Amino acid sequence: MNIDRTHCSRSVTSLAGRAVLSGGLAISMLIGAAHADDVRVSDESVDLAIVRAVRWLKERKNEDGNWETSGMPVESREHGGRTALALLALLYAGEDQNSAEISKPLAWLATQDLAGTYAYGLRAHVLALLSGRKYRSRLEGDLDWLVRAPNPRGAQGAGGYGYSS
Repeated sequence: MNIDRTHCSRSVTSLAGRAVLSGGLAISMLIGAAHADDVRVSDESVDLAIVRAVRWLKERKNEDGNWETSGMPVESREHGGRTALALLALLYAGEDQNSAEISKPLAWLATQDLAGTYAYGLRAHVLALLSGRKYRSRLEGDLDWLVRAPNPRGAQGAGGYGYSS
């Protein structure tokens, strides 16, 4: 598979575009959609991929307004992570944080008691992208948790993160 990298770097100029393009390319490779010997990336193909990815994510939101897997225990260290990932993709794709489709899952995510480094890190990333101060105290709490979470000096894996609180 040959990608015209000069055209790709010229057409994908924003972080959002790169994030969605990377995810879209990875997904299409995983499901076998990219079998062409020569792949050309254009502004139009990137824009279309972003529109399709946004629609795909929105269609998969569950009845509770989030993207968590049904049956996953709330105590799971991954709880909240799927919703945070979906929100990151949507926000980087340019979705409005104040739209009903984004604000409802944001409010849900902000109220969740999390148990794992993965979920805390992703939620902090989402909240750091938002304008305004509505979720500022939650972001500060998550950042405080992340600063305190590494294994202490003298412990196995000192300075590294474990998977849970």
